[in-house]
Amino acid sequence: MKWIQIACVVLLGGCSSLETGSSAPGTAYAWAFLKTGPAELDDAAMAEAMQGHFANMGRLAEEGLLIVAGPLPAPRVDPLDRGIFLLDVADLERARELCGTDPAVAA
Repeated sequence: MKWIQIACVVLLGGCSSLETGSSAPGTAYAWAFLKTGPAELDDAAMAEAMQGHFANMGRLAEEGLLIVAGPLPAPRVDPLDRGIFLLDVADLERARELCGTDPAVAA
């Protein structure tokens, strides 16, 4: 069974403060696209990765860092696309770091 790798982060965007010209917390977001990766996992490893994936999403949501997450249903423009994260971060490296906390990425 193939698993997911994170292609993080494709887009950063948001609103800048008109008064300061800088982005305030909660005004810039990072989209991360989850894609099918090359790893082959057996059923037990897949179940463990999925359990960790959902636990990690819950933790990120509780911390206010994960705004939206969800699968991309078929038909897809790119058949490797699996899902998305919308992260409340303005920094590309921070977004990559958060994606790296997902056990599916480690798998």
